Amino acid sequence: FHGTSYAYVSQQVIKSYPNIRSMIICHLGNGASMCCIKDGKCLDTTMGLTPLDGLMMGTRSGDIDAGLHIFLHRELGKSPAEIDTILNKQSGLIGLSGISSDMREVLAAAESGNARAILARKVYIERIRKYLGAYLIKLRGKCGAIVFTAGVGENDSDLRAQVCSGLETFGISLDSSRNYAKSDSILHDIGSATSVLKILVAATNEEQAIALHSASLANLFL
Repeated sequence: FHGTSYAYVSQQVIKSYPNIRSMIICHLGNGASMCCIKDGKCLDTTMGLTPLDGLMMGTRSGDIDAGLHIFLHRELGKSPAEIDTILNKQSGLIGLSGISSDMREVLAAAESGNARAILARKVYIERIRKYLGAYLIKLRGKCGAIVFTAGVGENDSDLRAQVCSGLETFGISLDSSRNYAKSDSILHDIGSATSVLKILVAATNEEQAIALHSASLANLFL
């Protein structure tokens, strides 16, 4: 899931920075996941058998204790269908904030002091940071770039700043002015001059990637 986005974004990064072939991409939208890419190929992704695994999303819980299913069934009498609905459609941002699955609305509520909205953003960001640390280790520190993409990743400057906060020891240093500056380019470098890793905002284009892949399969480029 999100594989088309990862293929497109990683190709854009490699095209612009030929020396960078290993990176961590954060596809953050109503659906969210991260991908660890080594030598141009996917090494790991936060999603599992279903999209429910990994990052917290608009309505999905992301990582949870597997025992929660048993608790919901045994202690609260929830059926498998009800548990499925709770975890996939009533959790995540909307479940924690009680406001919306749309990060823009959650952000507005958090900025007005809503405690549940503030908590929802904290959890969302902490999950990203947890996997960021795991993937840096998986790449054995040989990571060329951190890339933010999709609706939240491309537009939520505050979130990007919080994800990267305090990570200078790992070679990750954000330039505040670049981070908050608007850009129409496919790739926007928001890293500081001292950042060892490139920190990029990428405009994904899954539709174009699907069209090009379909044309390739149909041999339209022969």
